[in-house]
Amino acid sequence: MILVLVVEDDPMLAEIHRKFIDNTEGFKVIGIAGDGVKALEMLKENPIDLVLLDIYMPKMDGLTLVEEMRKASIASDLILVTASKEVEQVERALKFGVFDYLVKPFEFDRLKQALFHYKSRVEMLDSSTVVEQGLIDRMLLREGKLAVMDLPKGMHMKTLERVRKTVQEHASQHVDIDAITAGMDVSKVTVRRYLDYLAQLEEVEIQMHYGTRGRPSFKYKVRKK
Repeated sequence: MILVLVVEDDPMLAEIHRKFIDNTEGFKVIGIAGDGVKALEMLKENPIDLVLLDIYMPKMDGLTLVEEMRKASIASDLILVTASKEVEQVERALKFGVFDYLVKPFEFDRLKQALFHYKSRVEMLDSSTVVEQGLIDRMLLREGKLAVMDLPKGMHMKTLERVRKTVQEHASQHVDIDAITAGMDVSKVTVRRYLDYLAQLEEVEIQMHYGTRGRPSFKYKVRKK
């Protein structure tokens, strides 16, 4: 399980991020901080793998927080989520080794893509004892699509093709998991895993919807080329 800290001064947006991340397989938010000072305290006290971090915050801005993290030898990875489009900010962020940089407003499909890329890197490193060139290329060139031959463990090509074909049959609109699994002898949990993988391949786009109880649901559609 990848442990995540959300650092965002807008409480409503922070909660949306938390729900979205908690509903992404393999991730769990263990805390929310509304400013950089509080975030630094939490990072010093808790084992955190990934930080979803805004730049513009009170008390301590995001890039200053990253500097303080590195000074304190806190090696947590970072995905920056910010309204800043300034080249200088982006350059500073990249020099600090951030994993990804999302500019507000963004579609949650883009955040999901960032999370999947991060998870893919973690899984590749965990499954390897020797780092070879091909592995390094796949980690660093993550903007390229994953090769189909590199199916995650436990996934099968025949099932992937069935899910892909079913989504394509509903190409004109976003559909929920019930519509996709209808007529398939595969569980919703399994189908959702394949849909998430197709989203990682940028073949499927995902929309998040909130019902009256606040729990998000997801709808899927073939991504336009």
